[in-house]
Amino acid sequence: MSVIEQYKAYLLDVGNIGARYEASRRFYFALLSAFFVFLSYAGAQGPFDLAEKLYLGLVCWAGVALCGLWFIHMRTYKAIFLAKFTVLQAIENQHNLFHAFEYEWQLLGKDKDYWGAVWTDSWPPWLFAALILTITALPFLKDVL
Repeated sequence: MSVIEQYKAYLLDVGNIGARYEASRRFYFALLSAFFVFLSYAGAQGPFDLAEKLYLGLVCWAGVALCGLWFIHMRTYKAIFLAKFTVLQAIENQHNLFHAFEYEWQLLGKDKDYWGAVWTDSWPPWLFAALILTITALPFLKDVL
């Protein structure tokens, strides 16, 4: 297999990982959205009445754990992407190819909108976790206040 064929195969693999990344993100969004639908039915007048605060706390902590898993899973993809692009850059360097990814990083490093989008991509697990913790705390705060 020639270097160019290896390079193309590696690029295709990066694209496949990107598709899996997006599918994972959608999975966690859907799962946590279903979690909130379940909690909405668990109110005092809902069909899954969660009168027991301990049970509500356990269910919500499971939701927070899911958010943590989501964050870790997304960080794993970040590590995979970094490794893949490092290998592609090594191929470019060793075989005197155009340094496309190095040039792209130079351009993106100057673009503040890009870094804002990257940062925004890591927020959803934390926002879901904060919302879940707030829902968990409300019944306890109600008794205190």
